[in-house]
Amino acid sequence: MFPTVSFTDDVVHDARTALAESGAALITGAGLSDAGLAALVSAIHGDHQGRTDPHAFEKANALQPQAASGMFPLPLHRDAALIGRPTRIIGFQSSYTTPETPTGLLELVDTVRAINEIDQDLLDTLTEHPLEYCVPDRRPFPFLPESWFRRPVFTQTSAGQALRVILPVDIASPPWLVRLVGLDDAESRKVLRELDTQLRGSTTFVAHHWTPGDVFLVDNSRVLHGITAVPAGALHRTVRQSV
Repeated sequence: MFPTVSFTDDVVHDARTALAESGAALITGAGLSDAGLAALVSAIHGDHQGRTDPHAFEKANALQPQAASGMFPLPLHRDAALIGRPTRIIGFQSSYTTPETPTGLLELVDTVRAINEIDQDLLDTLTEHPLEYCVPDRRPFPFLPESWFRRPVFTQTSAGQALRVILPVDIASPPWLVRLVGLDDAESRKVLRELDTQLRGSTTFVAHHWTPGDVFLVDNSRVLHGITAVPAGALHRTVRQSV
């Protein structure tokens, strides 16, 4: 589980403390505009040490719910790690959602703590057979290699060793491909499924059901996140800001 922070004069300080201790924090009832969320994330990432008036962060105007165009599920991953430019802090906020049919749930797992719960044999496999990736459509990222390339599986953070992985997308034409060096496709899929299963079985794994106005802050250096599918036509809007 991750701590809940109140939206008070101490919100920046309390959020920093929660992020340092647990890797993520929930702020309930913030109800910020997109610009207000960006300002909050920037303030938490910055070096300001005093109290911050919550009114400094712009509140959202009431939005008329609109049907979503739909989104495939995003697997557990470290944001922007594929392109080698991972962000540090991500802020997610729900503008509106339909609680009767939960969609777009935010999935989180703190790998600094979860890594101690993963079978050693699986960690050894990831050490001996690191992950490599391929991006079929490189137009948004032309600087990426045309063929398979590697990214580190493990990374050292101020809180300890963490996982720096991007699990595969389970759709017909995925935006990226993942495999383990030296293993065939079937064996790679087996190992990646087991990693996903063990991460989801961690005591730190959370699937957050949104309430409008919620803000979830995530330390991207240690916490992997995923998002469940949003069906076309669902009344759901979640925004994100990162630094």
